[in-house]
Amino acid sequence: GALDQAREAADYYEKSYTLEPKTCAAYTSRAKLLAGATMKDEARKVVDKCIETAPECSSCYLLSANLYLDGGKDKVLSAIDSVKEQKGLDIDEKFSLANLYLKFGKNDEANAVLRQAILEVPFSPLAYRESARMYKAQHKLAEAELSLKKAVFLSSDPKFKDKDAPLGMKRIRAMVYYDYAQMLEEKGDLEGALASYEESHESSVSVDSAYKLGTIYEKKGVTDKALEYYAVVYDSFVSSDMVHIAMDAAARAAIVQWKSGDKETSVDTLKKLLRSVRIPSNNFGGQMFYDWNVAPNDAFTMMEKIFTGLPKEMQRSGDVRTIFSYLYFALGSGMRLASEEAKLYERIVKLNLPDAYEAQRLLIDIYDRLGRKKDSAMAEKMYNKLVKIR
Repeated sequence: GALDQAREAADYYEKSYTLEPKTCAAYTSRAKLLAGATMKDEARKVVDKCIETAPECSSCYLLSANLYLDGGKDKVLSAIDSVKEQKGLDIDEKFSLANLYLKFGKNDEANAVLRQAILEVPFSPLAYRESARMYKAQHKLAEAELSLKKAVFLSSDPKFKDKDAPLGMKRIRAMVYYDYAQMLEEKGDLEGALASYEESHESSVSVDSAYKLGTIYEKKGVTDKALEYYAVVYDSFVSSDMVHIAMDAAARAAIVQWKSGDKETSVDTLKKLLRSVRIPSNNFGGQMFYDWNVAPNDAFTMMEKIFTGLPKEMQRSGDVRTIFSYLYFALGSGMRLASEEAKLYERIVKLNLPDAYEAQRLLIDIYDRLGRKKDSAMAEKMYNKLVKIR
C-alpha cells in the first residue's frame, strides 16, 4: 500500500545520508515522507538529526518548525531564529519563513520577508500568488487581489500559455488562475470565475478545477457541461485528501441525472461511491471497489451527508437504498471499535435499508460483547420480527 511505499522510499533516503551525513536534501525528503505517512514523531527525529549533523541546512530548520507547530512552541521559535541566521535562503524557504511568522501572529516580520522575496523574483507569478495567499490570511483583501492580478498578468506570458509550453509552466498558470477564480467566485462574479476556472483547467487538467466547473455549470443550469466535468472528477484516480470531492461529484451528478429523468444512469453513477470502501461485490459487476480507500469514520460522515442530501424520491428508491446498505455494511466491517461498528448497523436499521435484519443480527453480537444486555435483547426481538416479515 501507499504507507509501505512511503516507508520503503524513506529507507532509501536514510541510506543516502548514512553514506553522506551532510546530505541535507536526503534528511528533508525522508522527514517529509514520514510526516506524510502520519509518522510525525519519526519525522521529527530525522530533522533533529539533520540539525545536529548539518547545522547549515536551513531547510531542516524550517521543516523542524513546521513539524513542531502542534506542540513545541519553544522548538519552533528556536528553529525560526536559526533560519534567520542562515544566509542564501531561496525563494521557497523565504515564503516558508514568512508563513511561520504569520502562524505566530508576527505579521510585520512576515511582510518584511515577503517584500524581500518579491524583490528577488519580480517576474514570478508563483511569488505573487504566494503573497496573495499571505495577504488573504491577514485579511488584507485589496492587497491580495492586487497580487493575484499581477500573477495572472505575468502568467499570460507565452512561456506559461503557449500550447508547447513546458508542463511545469502550464501548472503554474493553472494554479494562478485557480486562485483568481476562487477570489472572483467569493465576490459573486460567477461568469468571471467560470472563465478563470476554464483557463486553469485548460492549462493543466485537475480534479479541483473540474469539480469547480461542474458546480458552477450546475448552478447555471447547463447540466450537460456539469455532468461532463463531474465525470472527470469521479472517474479520476484521486488522492486520499480528494476523496470527499470525488464522492460529492458522483452524488451531485446522480441527482442531476435523476431529476432529468435518467434514473438508470443516476443509479449507475451513484455506484461510484462504492469505490470509497473495500468490498468485493458480485452484485455490482464483481469488481473490487477500493481505489478511493478512505478511513471508515470519515467515509461514514460523507455518506450521511450524501444520503440526507438526496431528493426524497431518490432516498426511497430500492436501488439507491441497496447501494447505501452495502456502503454502511462495508464501513461497519472496517471500524476498529465495536461501538463504532454498531453505529453503522444502527443506521441501516433506522433507515430500514435492505438487509436490516442482518444488521440486527450483527448488533446482537456486538451489544453482547459490549455488555449492553438491554440493547441486545431489543435487537434480538427486532431481528426475530424482521425475519418473519422477510
